[in-house]
This record gives sequence, structure tokens and C-alpha cells, in this order.
Amino acid sequence: MRGDIAIRRDTSGGKFLTVLEGQEIRDRGIAGELLFRRAEKMRGSRSERQVGSIAGFQILVADNFMQGLEILLKGATTYTAKATDTAHGTIRSVEHTIQHLEDLAANLGQNIADTRKRLTDTQPQVEAPFEYAEKLTSLVQRQQEIEDALDLTKNQAASHLNADGTNGSLESSVWAESK
Repeated sequence: MRGDIAIRRDTSGGKFLTVLEGQEIRDRGIAGELLFRRAEKMRGSRSERQVGSIAGFQILVADNFMQGLEILLKGATTYTAKATDTAHGTIRSVEHTIQHLEDLAANLGQNIADTRKRLTDTQPQVEAPFEYAEKLTSLVQRQQEIEDALDLTKNQAASHLNADGTNGSLESSVWAESK
């Protein structure tokens, strides 16, 4: 993200410039409309397609199964903006994503710090022995004994059915009763 922040070009005010399908566009409304139309063409495709660039990032339009239509901005990392139902809304979402990378990096840094702290806090629990290990072992052993006993009973029942001259199938029993 730091690399993306370093290469990001300013698009504020009159500095706005995007290239969509080889054409330079300096009007936000036109750029937003073209992006929205390209995204609409992707609806239902469950795929993505590169359509241009803005502020040093590749622009892709994508139909995401869970989130719907999205605008992806690819640098060293990929960022997501929404394809809204208006041209200006779509381009505002793209510019907001680009302009607020520092906030995103700060949030990510805080999440990493929090996760490292939780990892440190939970490590003693992970390394502690399981307090119910003996009980678990005895219950697993008892379960195996019960399963073995059930298998023995099943084998005895099958032997008993075969001893009375039938093959134990329901079909032969029904056929014999119908005679």
C-alpha cells in the first residue's frame, strides 16, 4: 500500500484524468458514465475486465458473486470501489478509494497490531495441555467398545436370519408371505 501511495497521481479538481479503453477523459461525468456502462455489460458474467487507468492504477470492472458490480483499482494491491447507479456516484467512489489510501493503510496497520496482541495473549492457552485429555481418552475407548458390541450383535442377527433358510432380504420375506 505504501508503494501505491507513493505512485498515486492527484486527480483532484481540474487535475482529473482517466484513460478508458484508450481514450483520455477529463470529465468526471463522462468517465463515470462509461465506467458504469462497462460494469453493466459485465453483470452476470462473474468475471472481470480491464478497461483503463486512473491516477497510476489499472481500472477493471467486475461482477462479483457476493458484492455485485465493482470497480477494481490495481496497483501493487487491489482496491475496490462501487459501481453505483449514477455516473457521478461511480466516479466519486473511485476517487474516494484512491484519495483515502492513507486511511486504509492506517486501519490495516491497526488491525495488524491488534492481531499480533491477540496472538501474544492467546499463545499461553495454545501451549497449555488439554485439561480433559484423560476423560476424552476414556470416552473414546468406551465408544469403541460400544461400536464393537453393536457390530457383534449385527453379525449375530445376520447369522440367525441365514440359519432359518432365508437370505435375510425383505423381498424374499414378502414373496414367501404372499404365497
